[in-house]
Amino acid sequence: MNKRVTIKDLAQEVGLSLGAVSQALNPRESTIKVREETIQRVQAAARRMGYRPHAGASSIRSKHFQNIGYFMASTGIPDYEPVGYSIGLHDAALEHNFRVTLIRLPSGKFKNAISRVFREAHLDAMVMVNASILFSEYKDILQTSDFPVIYLNDKQDNNSVYTDDILGAKRATEHLIQRGHRSIYFVKINNAPVVDLHYSIADRIQGYTEAMHTAKLKPVIKAYTYPQQEGPLLDELFGRDKPEAILAYCDADAAQLLKFAYHQGLHAPEDIAIMGYNDDIFSRHCWVTLSTMHIPTYDMAQAAFRMVLAQIDENSNGPTDSCVFVPELIVRASTEREKETEKEKERAKGSELPLDPLQVAIL
Repeated sequence: MNKRVTIKDLAQEVGLSLGAVSQALNPRESTIKVREETIQRVQAAARRMGYRPHAGASSIRSKHFQNIGYFMASTGIPDYEPVGYSIGLHDAALEHNFRVTLIRLPSGKFKNAISRVFREAHLDAMVMVNASILFSEYKDILQTSDFPVIYLNDKQDNNSVYTDDILGAKRATEHLIQRGHRSIYFVKINNAPVVDLHYSIADRIQGYTEAMHTAKLKPVIKAYTYPQQEGPLLDELFGRDKPEAILAYCDADAAQLLKFAYHQGLHAPEDIAIMGYNDDIFSRHCWVTLSTMHIPTYDMAQAAFRMVLAQIDENSNGPTDSCVFVPELIVRASTEREKETEKEKERAKGSELPLDPLQVAIL
């Protein structure tokens, strides 16, 4: 087996001190000015010799692991994870010479594993995504950790990055009202008989309710467990007394509602307008694209990393003011009829003209 090339070997090869080589290899972290030609020469030699930094030695020198944990707090295998969170965090970490470690816990008997996994992961900080009712149990343990923790998609006064879902749901409801709808339901579908306690449910209901009251309309909030409550769902949402429009809790719920409507012989938005929330893969790839509220997951993850970096630089686990993002309204086909094409307009215009003699003869 080939001997590992050390930074000392590299320094001897280029005829520089260990300090100068170290600075040339990591110019972004440099506190000593190194000429560009020296940086290029050292890095070329490192590539030629197959030099790889020793993470353990670097950690001892800097007293940091250069490693951020990314933890999706949920049980088992999540049905869907917003890819923007992980990509945004990885991009920000790469820019600052940090690595990201994906932290997973076994489903089922997880309690005894939590402390060990966090303790042995060699982390400078943790970014934790709130996606489960078990989140509070993780939080209790992390509050006693010796590294900073930033909560992503969780509403707290400090150390948190989240969206203003009250304002977001209000704007979504106002969009439906502006389209002329007066009977508008807020609908949440649970695919298991467990109530999801994520903060966004209460906040989206509040935003929807405020917008309805402002318009002097009656809010109607419905929650169903599917498939156990399929009958009431179909009767109340797509029967004789169906609403004119539905604001679903999320895009996955809206996609299910579109499917139910289709099987009942209804089309969106002609028969019923259906709006989602989140602007995830469901909204963009439904056979009827969903109007929705865009949540900037990539930018939120970047903000979470900046908060992490600030706490690492300050060597502090103290509170940092939370960062709040505002969702953006995205209007698509599920709430707004597609405009007539030029061809259709010409066809309609032509139908009003008198028939020419040839057409009369054919008829």
